[in-house]
Amino acid sequence: MTEAWDVAIVGGGIAGLTAAAFAARAGARVVLLEGAPELGGRGRTREEGGFAFNHGPHALYNRGAARKTLDALGINPPGAPPATSNAYLMRDGALYRAPVGVLDLISSDVMPAADKLAFAAANAAIAAGFSGRPGETIAAALQRLTKSLPAQTALKALIRVSSYSNAVDSADATALLDQMRLANQGVRYLDGGWGGMIAALAQSARKAGAELRTEARVASVTRDGDAWRVLREDGAALTANAVVLATPPDIAATLAPQVPTLAQARDAAIPVRAASLDVALTWLPRESHAFALGTSRSTSPSTHSPRSASPPQVARSRTSRAISRPVSIQRITHAKVSKR
Repeated sequence: MTEAWDVAIVGGGIAGLTAAAFAARAGARVVLLEGAPELGGRGRTREEGGFAFNHGPHALYNRGAARKTLDALGINPPGAPPATSNAYLMRDGALYRAPVGVLDLISSDVMPAADKLAFAAANAAIAAGFSGRPGETIAAALQRLTKSLPAQTALKALIRVSSYSNAVDSADATALLDQMRLANQGVRYLDGGWGGMIAALAQSARKAGAELRTEARVASVTRDGDAWRVLREDGAALTANAVVLATPPDIAATLAPQVPTLAQARDAAIPVRAASLDVALTWLPRESHAFALGTSRSTSPSTHSPRSASPPQVARSRTSRAISRPVSIQRITHAKVSKR
């Protein structure tokens, strides 16, 4: 006999787990199908040698949609903001003090005085709500905002690190400026990585009555009368009144080819690919250098956890679990937009 559910969710990442929790809380009979051996998707955290490594670059925005959603579910992942007091800009291999405050702007030699003033004025305008025109790219919007090329370059670097997109000639100005303003309201690096947040989401969904299944890879989703038929790769099938495809656009379009809007979304999407290298260190060669932002290249090395305390006083770090020796996690991220 084929299983029948109110809601079937394909994908056990953050979006899928969130959908499962809310649907189950609303009284629906919910099943979630995740093809991998564990839940989490890109929110997974793995441990190696006592260090916790996130699956990709992550920061929880204090005023973002994810934080509001977690609040609604009663989830408050512990963490702390990244260290930005000792931040630098990188240009052609050289480090310059980042202008994160008025004094830094005055003392930094990253650009001439006139360009510093232009950068400060443009940054203030963005904070005050400067936005793009309909259909305007971020490159065009910044040219309209300031004529200073060094100021534009510095602003593009800030936009890259908040959006993971360096497609200045095609990315929408309004979307990226909104994202930059959101980043300026603060982010949180989570204690122990994002795995703890994933576990809390899964617990919330299960507590509400959702059934979460791993190693349940879906082959297709088709219409079956008034319901939907979800066929797994192992041949098992179930029906549901509603299906949530919590997957990337290309996978969603492949699973349900009879839904034309999914193919349209796939064809319209331009993927952003970020190469992220995490390095676990037993000591920091230069502890004062916590963060650097590339201006000539879309690279942003940063320290994602502070030094843990030596034994017997073992402290909890932000992206590595507390262990009995001084440790730190450093991340180097390079983002680009894929060509079609």
